[in-house]
This record gives sequence, C-alpha cells and structure tokens, in this order.
Amino acid sequence: MGIFNSLVYGTKSLVRVIRNRWKPSQEERDGYLEYVRSRPHHAGVPTMMLLAACFAALSVIVALIAN
Repeated sequence: MGIFNSLVYGTKSLVRVIRNRWKPSQEERDGYLEYVRSRPHHAGVPTMMLLAACFAALSVIVALIAN
C-alpha cells in the first residue's frame, strides 16, 4: 500500500546524512518520488483491508457476546 515508503526512504536518507553523503533538497525530493514510483502496487490491497476490518469487527462482536 505504500504506507511505510516515507519511513523507509527517510531512514535511508538519515543514513546518507550520517555518512556525509547528503543531497540537495530538490534531488532528495526527486529521489523520493522515484523511489515511491518504483515500489510495486498490489491491486488486491483494498480487498484485503476490507477483509481484515470485517474479521476485526467479527472478533469484537464475538468477544462482546462471550462476556
């Protein structure tokens, strides 16, 4: 889904800064956009998220009934 793209790319950028290999901000932004575009997108993600939400709701309902 790309939720953690900024975290992963930010960590890589932090490592570059620590190693003194930082880039100007325009190059950083372009590098981030290229990184995000290169990540594969999965078409089944919305379906899986809906299924996960249904299972979470079902578990809450079962927990409430069991008490």
